[in-house]
Amino acid sequence: MSSTIELESEDRLLALYRRWEELTHRERESILAEAWGNLRTFQAEKYKLQNQIIQVTDRIERPFDESGPLREYWRNLRCVIAELIQLETRNGELVDSRKRSARAELLELESSSKTLKRLHRSYASKGGENWTSYG
Repeated sequence: MSSTIELESEDRLLALYRRWEELTHRERESILAEAWGNLRTFQAEKYKLQNQIIQVTDRIERPFDESGPLREYWRNLRCVIAELIQLETRNGELVDSRKRSARAELLELESSSKTLKRLHRSYASKGGENWTSYG
């Protein structure tokens, strides 16, 4: 493989990881806004990126050669990947937090629903006269 093709692939690989980073930030915004449809869209796009990253990595002759002229490139790429891992971890923690909050809210709503059903049964068994006593 010529070094020109290799450099183009490396530039493409870095661009793909930067796009992943952008999507991860947009995912966070979607999570905070509880825009779950947007989140699904970004995750689908990241799935496609994953396949592209694999293809480009396969085209690079020495993907893990950290010597010579590519040393700085691989060091920078490792930093980008480490940052992406942190961002993904934070997003996962945020989603977990939102799930816990949603579960707590659901439990509260279920409890309220049960209370309302008991009240309805209690008053409905009396012919409903208490519901219209203010009319």
